[in-house]
Amino acid sequence: EPVAFGFHWYPIDVDGRKVGDLTNYAFSYRLKKNIGFALIATTCRPGTRVTVHKDGKAIGGVLQELPFI
Repeated sequence: EPVAFGFHWYPIDVDGRKVGDLTNYAFSYRLKKNIGFALIATTCRPGTRVTVHKDGKAIGGVLQELPFI
């Protein structure tokens, strides 16, 4: 579901261990999906499946390299 853009920090974890924070996010009309920027531990790599905890919901995601387009 498309999200409105936002600039709030939300925790990110991998297998229950916090690895970073989502810092801002928006819906990409060109990519047709939600995208975001995050500060992530250097132990994580592109392709890592993560969980963002936003407003009481656990939202799955996958880390990508820049540029992701």
